[in-house]
Amino acid sequence: MKPTETPLTESPKGTEISLKDIIGFLKRNFRFVFISAFISGILGIALSFLVTKTFKAETIILPEMGNEDKKGLSSLAMGLASLGMNTGDATDAIRPDLYPSIIQSMPAMVHLLERPVMDKTGKKYATFESYLTRDSSQTFLAKIIPKSDKKEEVFPEVKKEGVVFLPREREKVVKMAREMIIASLELKSGVISMTAETDDPVVSAIILQEAVDYLTNFVTEYRTEKIQQQIDFLRTSSIKAKKEKDMAEVRLQNYRDQNRNPFLNMAKVEEQRLVESLALAQTVYNDLIQRYEQSKIKVKDEKPVFKILEPTRIPIDKAGPKRLVYGMLYAVIGTILALVYIFFYREKLHRKLFSELQSL
Repeated sequence: MKPTETPLTESPKGTEISLKDIIGFLKRNFRFVFISAFISGILGIALSFLVTKTFKAETIILPEMGNEDKKGLSSLAMGLASLGMNTGDATDAIRPDLYPSIIQSMPAMVHLLERPVMDKTGKKYATFESYLTRDSSQTFLAKIIPKSDKKEEVFPEVKKEGVVFLPREREKVVKMAREMIIASLELKSGVISMTAETDDPVVSAIILQEAVDYLTNFVTEYRTEKIQQQIDFLRTSSIKAKKEKDMAEVRLQNYRDQNRNPFLNMAKVEEQRLVESLALAQTVYNDLIQRYEQSKIKVKDEKPVFKILEPTRIPIDKAGPKRLVYGMLYAVIGTILALVYIFFYREKLHRKLFSELQSL
């Protein structure tokens, strides 16, 4: 039975919507709106069972510096670093607030996609990418939606260092992995939280630990790369210096063997020159060896340390889908649709408002 329509309150200035009209509108249509929201909520919960379950692995790490003068960053220094201000640590080229960006970078995603994984059944996959692109990984919606027929664009081969090209399908997989693996920095505590969420608990834990290893290796390599280059240079130079020292010593001994009883001043001058050449070669060699040993110590001194506050654990309980959230979301959508139906079709209030605007 169609409810009795209550006209809007008439006033000398025209039609006005009063509080009484709003209360009357809600009373007349409360049951219809409630039933619509309830049915929509039940439908949302039912649809959530079609969504693939996901499992989230989590870990918390605390980055520290290897130097006693640079142990960790306080919350104040973290805040200043996030604002791009100078905290007085000139050697720490990578601030901890940049670590999430390192994990989310394309090289990191490509590296993780190439790592081997194993699911909860013990099945091994050569790469994480092969696991993500397996047929069983498609959701119900992905199976019923046809694939795009868009052709892959062909680009000329670019032989330029630093320029990378990924096919469209690889770009999709990289984007998928980027949404699964997330890192964040808490400025107050200075800890880094990392999560990985996939449809398999074991895969989530494995790929998360791979992400942690990539981060630690990247930061370590970045901080020690310059010193490592110096070590390589000193190692090569010390080898050459040792050869020069040995050759100078051989030349001096050969000269002495050939001139056992030198009476001429020129012979003495030549011997003195060879002695000085040997002394110089020994000094250079000893200096390079000393700097080489100091650089090796400096590498250990500059190497950052990451303390694991919460180790990576295989999640037992699912992280999604959250059925209550699905139900509430669909209930809100059902309520909005019910109000639109009442406004435009049941009570046709839009016509009254339109006619009122025409009479003004």
